[in-house]
Amino acid sequence: YDLSYLKMTMNIDELDISKVKVGQSVEITLGDNTYQGTVIKMSHIAVQNEKGTPVISATVSIDDPDEDIFLGVDAKVKIYAASAKNVVTLPVEVVNIGKEGSFCYVIEDGLVTKRNITTGISSEDYVEITDGIKEGEEVIADLGDYTEGMEVQAVPEQTGEDADE
Repeated sequence: YDLSYLKMTMNIDELDISKVKVGQSVEITLGDNTYQGTVIKMSHIAVQNEKGTPVISATVSIDDPDEDIFLGVDAKVKIYAASAKNVVTLPVEVVNIGKEGSFCYVIEDGLVTKRNITTGISSEDYVEITDGIKEGEEVIADLGDYTEGMEVQAVPEQTGEDADE
């Protein structure tokens, strides 16, 4: 076998098809090693996976493969569908969706205030905020027993390191 050019095939769930395009960058994890790659081909014929769900296959080329790659084994693939740098983000758990769109709760003039926001791209953990929140504003992570209009004082969120003290 020739390691100078390797490619792999992956299955994409029908709900994610619109997010994957030829030319996108991917990160491939094989055992303890991580490789970069590119989506080079998308099938236009769906097949059913072992659970009966329609999936589309995509072919990914692996950049700079080495002798640590094992052929014929499963790999974990992360596709970089979209990216944004130097943008305001919020954790997904503080973004709410209502009938009129997305919103979160902020501290404005010492009061709990509902703020309508416009969201951009998102990951499993964070959502890009394109309008409605500016960097440095205090967002309420857990509304708890508070309601809109109540007087509150901001307390920094405890991280794992702070919680040990």
